[in-house]
Amino acid sequence: MRRSEQTTIKTSCPRDCYDSCGISAIVIDGKINRVLGDSDHEMTHGALCAKCAFVYNGVWIDPKKRLSHPLRRTGAKGTHSYQEVSWDEALTDISQRLHSIIEEYGGQSILHTHYTGICSLIAGNFPLRFFNRIGATEVDPDTVCNKAGHETLSLMFGQSMNGFDPRTAKDTDCLIIWGANPSASAPHVHKRWLPDVKQHAKVIVIDPIRHETADFADLHLQLRPGTDAVLAFALLHVLARNDDLDQTFITNSVLGWDQIIDEIDKTTPEVAAAITGLAVTDIETAAEWFGLGRSMLWLGQALQRQTHAGNIMRSASLLIAGTGNIGKPGSGFLYINGAEARQINLDWLSDAALNSSATQAISHMDLAERLANSDKSKALFSWNNNIAASNPQQKALHQALSRDDLFHVAIDLFHTDTTAFADYILPASSFLEFDDVLLPYFHYDVSAVNKVIEPIAESLPNQEIFRRLAAAMGFTDEELFESDQSLIEQIFKQLNMPISFDELRKEGSMPWSEQPLIHYSDGVFPTASGKIDVASDNWLAAGLNKSPVAIADQPPKTHYLRLLSPADPFLMNFSYGNDDKIAMKIGKASVSIHPQELADRQLVSGQKITLKNHYGELEVIVVASDRIPRGVALLPKGRWPSLEKTGANINILNDGAKTDIGQSSAVHSIEVKLVS
Repeated sequence: MRRSEQTTIKTSCPRDCYDSCGISAIVIDGKINRVLGDSDHEMTHGALCAKCAFVYNGVWIDPKKRLSHPLRRTGAKGTHSYQEVSWDEALTDISQRLHSIIEEYGGQSILHTHYTGICSLIAGNFPLRFFNRIGATEVDPDTVCNKAGHETLSLMFGQSMNGFDPRTAKDTDCLIIWGANPSASAPHVHKRWLPDVKQHAKVIVIDPIRHETADFADLHLQLRPGTDAVLAFALLHVLARNDDLDQTFITNSVLGWDQIIDEIDKTTPEVAAAITGLAVTDIETAAEWFGLGRSMLWLGQALQRQTHAGNIMRSASLLIAGTGNIGKPGSGFLYINGAEARQINLDWLSDAALNSSATQAISHMDLAERLANSDKSKALFSWNNNIAASNPQQKALHQALSRDDLFHVAIDLFHTDTTAFADYILPASSFLEFDDVLLPYFHYDVSAVNKVIEPIAESLPNQEIFRRLAAAMGFTDEELFESDQSLIEQIFKQLNMPISFDELRKEGSMPWSEQPLIHYSDGVFPTASGKIDVASDNWLAAGLNKSPVAIADQPPKTHYLRLLSPADPFLMNFSYGNDDKIAMKIGKASVSIHPQELADRQLVSGQKITLKNHYGELEVIVVASDRIPRGVALLPKGRWPSLEKTGANINILNDGAKTDIGQSSAVHSIEVKLVS
């Protein structure tokens, strides 16, 4: 009997998560036996989070669940009626139909949606070269998630993706986590990094929900949703009263501070307490802790999924500007630490120069309307996302996707809600089946995504699919055919890496810089003025007030609750819902409300109810939870409509309302009533 050959291969998790865990894959005779956490990785310490442990050892490596061959639609859209075809047959037909559409209607009539189904550099960005080449209309990926925050921070600081280096937290005295829940969206950060911070610093969580990270904090400010700007100005009021504002920094490095002094003066803790629902003493304590020494601010993406996102993000960021907590160890703000902060030129990676047209991207909030317009949309590519589950205006979007004259190509690992509407489904390989580079968006690391096994059946990596499609189109541009090896070499040159990719394979991951990064140590910012822009005409041009204001959303209408839809601990955005063990963990769709809200409506915990608003309705189970404040309903996102008895998820209630900046999702401003 031949002895089995066993190897252990290190790779990295490229999911949309702050952790970016290291992975050790045990391979026996060319097949994955087990996927584990890398014991040498700084965050993972040998253990994956529960959700990734389930899917990477479950549906991700199950040939019966994975898409194995190109498929062509044979029945009505939405009926999952397909037949297998060869790659040549699929790509030939797709290319011919694209050429016809481009010739008659122009490349802008071809839309493409993508997001963070995979966050590695090549698989997530190289396909954009193809779409730039044909002049397609991009559906701006960040508008379904965090665009408002990016635009606000870019106007204020000159960028949004050069956040504090987590390694400098050893020098901080206070950390505020505002609108983020690491216990669900960054479980290893919650478990490994935060306890280290708490050993020497005060940890404050600002969030309407009392989640595990809020429990862990020294102080939880459980404010009413939509009152964040008022709280920010009240904190500034206390900082000013205690003489904890850095007037020298304000004079030298802040533009327009004088425009907000009156707003700070009138927003007392007492005024804010009446609006936010917080105790005056808690507001004062939080401000005192933040003003004690060096402080850091983690701005969560959930914070800006509100109607007044821009004003809220500006107001919260004033804490950094006013105290001068930036440009030194143990200070600064964090939103996302992007590839650009490590010298990667994303315009090169996507080759924006290939696009000679003036095609303007559209918002995900406008996608359903655009696809319903047959004059403006002739074809659609969906890749790296599941729009039929993740997008607003769900009913209208599904109707638009059902258009028989909309040529739709979907690329995915699995059958999803979105692939059900496609004319062609092209099988994608998982990150375990090709080489790539990952730049985590919390730690400033560089991680190797290693090929662990050969692609399952006839699946191909994203980048190879678009190379082959470019060839089928008859394109000859060299950029469309650049190899993974060449791309990785160029990426490593831009990163100025001291080792090769083959050497990084063995390590798995390493810090990009030997010493922690300190941004803006000279007090100069990449804005027009060179200063932090608190108030100027630039904000008017963006559609906001010249200066931020202490405004708050009104409480929900009578009989309504504010519906919040944060990350589910066992789902990754709108991925993982098709894994059997995950399905058991998440159970039936349930909305949590405060026990008194339940009593006021004469409902009982475990009862089936319907959430209703002006846009739609959704049947769920209602449960009581004292972790939820009055006036709020909590329904985690991420469920697949096709796997629900109702055929819908939370986005059936989402009318696509936009934030005040960035045309981004204001999903956390939805209101619903409960009907038994």
